[in-house]
Amino acid sequence: MVGQVYREKVMALAADMSGKKRGSAEYLASYAPALDQVFQDLTVHQRRDLEVERQKWQDQEYPEEVQIKFVNSNLSSDYFFMTLLTRNAAKKGARYLKAFAEKAYREMGMHICVLEYHTGVDHQKWFKL
Repeated sequence: MVGQVYREKVMALAADMSGKKRGSAEYLASYAPALDQVFQDLTVHQRRDLEVERQKWQDQEYPEEVQIKFVNSNLSSDYFFMTLLTRNAAKKGARYLKAFAEKAYREMGMHICVLEYHTGVDHQKWFKL
């Protein structure tokens, strides 16, 4: 929650703590301590506001920009997952997509529709939703 609401502050502090650019190993290693530091520096009022916001996100749905970041980070930046998915699509693709859709719904209330396309042994094409 702190990483979303105070994103710029956390990122700037992580860069200052590491002395390196975003994305470097040193920066990533300093991100969690920066997150903790930003949280420790919050006033009582800011923490209360953060708790209200957290509760709102749990009761309703995450803001659209957070949902978009979630999808992008879980699909485009996770090269290993995508490589694994494409290599095993015939065997396990539907299971991976179902797990992702369930996680997106559970964590963010997002509905994801997956369309499958197959060619049977008789060369007949069929779709599955």
